[in-house]
Amino acid sequence: MGMPYYSDIWTVLDADVGIIPQVEVDAVGGVLIYCDHETYPTSFPAQARFGVAVGLHPRKAARFNPELYRHLKQLLRNERVVALGEVGLDRTEPADTWGLQEEVLTRILELSSPCQPIILRIRDGEDRQSGVLYLECLELLKPNVARTQKVVLHCFTGAQEVVVSWCKAFPNCFFSYSGQARLFTEAQKQAVRRVPVNRLLIETDSPYFRPAGARMCTPSFLGDVANVIASYRDSEVRDVCQLTLRNSTQLFGLEKA
Repeated sequence: MGMPYYSDIWTVLDADVGIIPQVEVDAVGGVLIYCDHETYPTSFPAQARFGVAVGLHPRKAARFNPELYRHLKQLLRNERVVALGEVGLDRTEPADTWGLQEEVLTRILELSSPCQPIILRIRDGEDRQSGVLYLECLELLKPNVARTQKVVLHCFTGAQEVVVSWCKAFPNCFFSYSGQARLFTEAQKQAVRRVPVNRLLIETDSPYFRPAGARMCTPSFLGDVANVIASYRDSEVRDVCQLTLRNSTQLFGLEKA
């Protein structure tokens, strides 16, 4: 869940968004992501089932400086911070920023730790062949982090060759699907089926990807994401919910509900 600021998590989870999810589930835990240096958390959720991730969105690469680096480093030492992210590459930004994005990502990767997964945002331009940026980012990571590093490909949209390449280079790579999956091509659906059971995650990326008719997106729509993924994998919704809960709990070290 992207968080511009920390508020009472239950207020967000129980918010009236105008429609009822097709598949109702209880969001019993998760990760609150702060990737804007202007809204880094000064307090942390009291519930052990919720963790925090801190990073720097690639769109904010120009704001990176030594002071921000030190602040990130300090935040990552907090026991409630369970991941480094979002960080990554965004090719929807002007081309003259791409080199800086890569430089900043390389610097931030210096802060990576085996006990804290890296949450990667990889978004290519619409005019580029699907999957190219995933492979470019993979080559950037290889010399900069350990092969055993835990990695999460946030809002993953890649094809199955991308899944294979990342799993080969980083065996502890996880693939997280959001509501975008509703619009997947057949190639992307094949990738969903290729993801190993113990490497599958789901998310809403709330407040983004607002479902049709809803005033905003919240984690209450997680069941709808699970429903889409289950349909692609020829699985039951309950099974997808259970296995992704188990995967996320183990990955981020969150206390079970």
